[in-house]
Amino acid sequence: LKAHPIPASESGWGIGDEVDEELYSRLRAISEEAAKANAAPGSDQQKIGDFWSTAMDTAKADALGAHPLDAELARIDAIDSVAGVLDAVFAFKPIGVRGLFGIGVGQDVFLALRRVDGFGQGGLGLPERDFYFNTEAGVARIRAEYVAHIARTFELLGRDARSARAAADRVMAFETELAKSSRKLEDLRDPEKNYNKMTMAELTAKYTPSIDWDARLAAWNLHPSYILVGQPEFLAAEDKLLRSTPLPVLKDYLRYHLVDDYASYLSSAFDAEGFRFHGQAMSGQKEQRPRWKRVIDEENDAMGMVLGRIFVALIEHPEVMRLCTRYGLPRKRLMKLVTKLLSDGWERRGG
Repeated sequence: LKAHPIPASESGWGIGDEVDEELYSRLRAISEEAAKANAAPGSDQQKIGDFWSTAMDTAKADALGAHPLDAELARIDAIDSVAGVLDAVFAFKPIGVRGLFGIGVGQDVFLALRRVDGFGQGGLGLPERDFYFNTEAGVARIRAEYVAHIARTFELLGRDARSARAAADRVMAFETELAKSSRKLEDLRDPEKNYNKMTMAELTAKYTPSIDWDARLAAWNLHPSYILVGQPEFLAAEDKLLRSTPLPVLKDYLRYHLVDDYASYLSSAFDAEGFRFHGQAMSGQKEQRPRWKRVIDEENDAMGMVLGRIFVALIEHPEVMRLCTRYGLPRKRLMKLVTKLLSDGWERRGG
């Protein structure tokens, strides 16, 4: 560990990260060159160059503040019913905003050739339910940091410190109620207990009378013959909680999660606040990863195939091959890295 310390910007480090460092440098060079190239409209280079230039423009991000989320925040402001809360939750799911429950498409564990829509517990800002109840000092500290983080997020949206803290306390209380209805980690390991096959109409009738799942998924052009529900009792409890929670609390819950999920794309103040909690308090990072590395991660997530095509064109370049030899990286390993890039398979790092 003394010879190979964990970098201050990372929460862990290994040989794979050493290899990735060279890949990051190569992708940075590709992106910077693309930004300068004045490439033909519609070309891969133009797309990568535009992405890079926009993402690295911190001055514009600071000038805009939270304004890129004006439409979504206005939608929340206009909510006047629980149905409106659900409208917003379903509208925000496709843009990556967490809220209320988990939803996704995956393999049917008992019918391996089938892909199926699944629903389950979710909506928590902390990693899992025990973070809301564990009395250990370290976990209690994280809970306190989380409430303070929510309050600071509301302050960045323009509230005074007192009202921001009161709103944060109410959001935390709401999430704690969600956590009470969530299964513990050990209970989530039972594949049969977490496999509940039903139609969407059955889910509505038996557990969630406030949510017409058939209509909600039809709006996404999804018409599954059946769905898998991991924790139906959570959805039932949440349905009741939605109807008993004051509307202003639900709207603040949505505001917080919208802004928190997009903090790293907003101004430096939002970005720094997101890192202070998620990077430092939760992951132990001493400093934030350089913006250019985070932009590479986002670029790869959004345009991995485009970036990969440019990278592949460099494979036969003598400089690249010398680099591989220098680090003992055979061609087979290099091609694995390329395949990894093309398949958009990097795991996004925190912070």
